Amino acid sequence: MEFNKFQKKLGVTLPNEYIEFLKEKNGGIPEPNIFELSNEEIESFSVTDFFGINQKKLMI
Repeated sequence: MEFNKFQKKLGVTLPNEYIEFLKEKNGGIPEPNIFELSNEEIESFSVTDFFGINQKKLMI
């Protein structure tokens, strides 16, 4: 399975919730992509992409 190869190559274990997200969406672009934080040193941040796992693009 490509998730196992991906995790082994990176030396990490992805959370099950993220694996399920990737199985359903295989990445994506969030909308809205700017998230406000309250009472933090950083007031907001932007997320442009969630990377998916695609055998053609993933060099395993």
